[in-house]
Amino acid sequence: MCVNIVIYCILYKHTAQLAAAQNAQFKIRVIYGFFHTGKSRKNMPHFIVPLPTFMENVKIKDKTFKVYLNNSQIQTEIQRLAGEINARCAGKKVTFLPVLSGSFLFFADLIKHIKVEHEIYFVKYKSYSGTDSTGIVDAMLPPPASIKGTTAIIVEDIVDTGTTLKTIVPDVQKSGPDAVKICSLLLKPDKYDFAFSVDFTGFEIENDFVVGYGLDYDEAGRNLRHIYKLTNS
Repeated sequence: MCVNIVIYCILYKHTAQLAAAQNAQFKIRVIYGFFHTGKSRKNMPHFIVPLPTFMENVKIKDKTFKVYLNNSQIQTEIQRLAGEINARCAGKKVTFLPVLSGSFLFFADLIKHIKVEHEIYFVKYKSYSGTDSTGIVDAMLPPPASIKGTTAIIVEDIVDTGTTLKTIVPDVQKSGPDAVKICSLLLKPDKYDFAFSVDFTGFEIENDFVVGYGLDYDEAGRNLRHIYKLTNS
């Protein structure tokens, strides 16, 4: 008995648009045919198989990025982080302080798995311009005046040199929490230069510029599902 396999590539957008399209999907349809039986192809069983995400390079403004961490990896790590927070903060009231704008996607997924009693106050600080930290931190939306009786958890998308945290942590301490902790999806340990420890860390990464899943390049690319790193090209 002979089995012939026919592979079709299904492209939903023009090839030139695929690299930059956030939700562009490459899929293959595999059709198993027993041609000696005379069956019609449309009646043959088939299934759809996603192609690997390494094809999803994106160009943002003048730079090209390639997939670094896919969304599945990110969600798995977020669930682990939430479990760690739930375990270590059991019986305590937590004040989450997500740092805008980068942490908004990360925190939105993290909070879905949080079981402890909590409050949420968004804060906003800025120290990046383009791909570099300016070293100057602007407090655009500071913490609330009082969060006494709670454990404050500052939620960051990425901790790089720690320059921003050197301003945020003292500001949070002034609000009077019982303790201040830091949670970050990404950490660059080789660049981190702050005595205050990062208590909850997702991924430790090298000194690459990354974008996507809330992280931006000059305010672009935050909507990407995966995290991408800058290519050398």
